[in-house]
Amino acid sequence: MEEGPQYHVSGTSVSSHLARVSSEALQPYVKLRAGDVYNASAVDDSVNAITRELARRGYAFSDVRPHGQRDDAAHTIAVAFTVDDGPKVYIERLDVVGNTRTRDYVIRREFDIGEGDPYNHAMVEQGERRLNRSATSRSARLDASGSTPDRVIVTIEVEDQPTGSISLSGGYSTTAGFLAEVAFTETNFLGRGQYVKVSAQEGQYSRGWGLSFTEPYFLDQRLAAGIDVFHKEQNPNTWATYESWTTGATLRLGVPVTNEFTVQPSYSLYGSAIKIPNTSSRPYDNCTGPGLQYYDISTATYLTPNASVNCLTDGEASVAIKQARRRGR
Repeated sequence: MEEGPQYHVSGTSVSSHLARVSSEALQPYVKLRAGDVYNASAVDDSVNAITRELARRGYAFSDVRPHGQRDDAAHTIAVAFTVDDGPKVYIERLDVVGNTRTRDYVIRREFDIGEGDPYNHAMVEQGERRLNRSATSRSARLDASGSTPDRVIVTIEVEDQPTGSISLSGGYSTTAGFLAEVAFTETNFLGRGQYVKVSAQEGQYSRGWGLSFTEPYFLDQRLAAGIDVFHKEQNPNTWATYESWTTGATLRLGVPVTNEFTVQPSYSLYGSAIKIPNTSSRPYDNCTGPGLQYYDISTATYLTPNASVNCLTDGEASVAIKQARRRGR
C-alpha cells in the first residue's frame, strides 16, 4: 500500500433535476468547501444530508449521485452532486436474522424507515452504520432484493457481540488509603439494548456503591435517559478528622443534535451528613469551653490545658467542619 498525494477540493456544485427544488436550495447541505482536503466521508455525509432534506420536502424517491473531476496536475478535485427523481420503490419487508440475543425491535429502531415506506438507499445505509456503532452488534450487513419491480425486501444480518463484563480494580489515595472496586457492566440488558452497571468500592478509609441505568431510546425516541444512584462513606484519617455519608441520584438525558454531537443535561439530588468522633482513640470533638478546656474520654475528667497539651493537640475538628455538621442535622 502506498499513500498518494493529498488532494484538495477546488469547488462544489449541486445540479437538481427536480422541478420544485432548486440547486441553490440544496447547496448548504454540502459538507465540503473549496480549499478543504478531499474527504470521501464528507462526500457520503453530503449525500445523506441532501437525501434527508429531499425526503423532508416530499421527494422520498430522489437519487443523489456524487461525481468528482480530478486535476492530477494541481492535485484538486471538483465535486458535483446530481439530483434526480428515482423510481418509486417501497419496502415490502424488513427481515432481521442472526440475532440470537438482541430483540428484533432493538435492531429495527436504528432505521428511520420501515415496512411500507419508500425505499431510500441512503437511509438504509445510515441505519447500517448505526448498528455497526451500537454496543449490541459486532457486525451488521444489509442486502436488498426486489420481490416485484416496485417492492424490495431488506434483510438485516447481524452478529451479536458479548456485552457483559466484570472488572476488578485497586489503588491508593491519600484520603481513601488502599481501595478496591468490583463492577459488573451489561450494555445489552435482557437483549433490550439497555445499559446497566453495578459497582461496589471498599477502601481503607472509605466505601461505597453505585448503580447506573440507561435507556437509549426513551419514549421510543432517540433520547438516552438514565439514572445514577450512589452512596459513599468516608472514615476519619490523617487528612480528615470526621466521618461523612453522601447518598444521592443523578438524572441524565442525552439529546442528539447531529449524528456526531449529543447534548446531555443532568440534574443531581443528594443528601450528606457529617459525624465527628469523640472517643479515646479519636478525640476530635472534646473542646468544651473557653481556654481550650477539654474532656478526657479515657479518664472521664476535665483537664486543664497547657501550652503543649490541650484540646487542639489531639486532633480537634475545625470550626468549619463543626458548622457543616450542624447544618447536616
